[in-house]
Amino acid sequence: SKILLIPQEQLIGTSPAALFQTESEWRDLHDRAAAEMARGGIFSANSEIRRGDGTTLWVTIRANAIHPDRPEEGAVLVIDDITNEYIITRQLAAARDMAEQAARLKSEVLAHISHELRTPINAVLGFAELLLGTPMADHQRDYVRKVQASGRHLLMIINDVLDLSKVEAGKLNIEQTEFRLASVIKAAVDT
Repeated sequence: SKILLIPQEQLIGTSPAALFQTESEWRDLHDRAAAEMARGGIFSANSEIRRGDGTTLWVTIRANAIHPDRPEEGAVLVIDDITNEYIITRQLAAARDMAEQAARLKSEVLAHISHELRTPINAVLGFAELLLGTPMADHQRDYVRKVQASGRHLLMIINDVLDLSKVEAGKLNIEQTEFRLASVIKAAVDT
């Protein structure tokens, strides 16, 4: 009676249906409980019930037949208030959904930005390649090669960002390839 906010004398002889939002909700719970007890089991379910003051709370309802071999003779119902646990579970689920949505949006933004950056960087690399085909002093040629190396490095970073998006989407394919360590180290030092 403390959980339900209904005086004990009012509960005696009252159908449990009065605690539920609708008659069909009680009927569904009753039918599932009767079927479980007919198999000799103890029924357990979470449900929202109405209290004496009109408020609602979430409870776990357990039903056990008084006589396991004759479940039609009645059952003992035990009601545990799980409102706080239910609220916390809902809040955690909502927080998880928000975090998943934020991660998806972040991946989409990273992929979009990465694609947008590729076009101008490819233009810089293309013009650097054209510039190398023109007459210039050795120190100028060295500068253009360094611009080219930095542009390639920047393109690799953008590809890494795209790979991060692929990792988060579960779509990354790992590739093995040969490379010359000396040229990689030289490019890093030049940059």
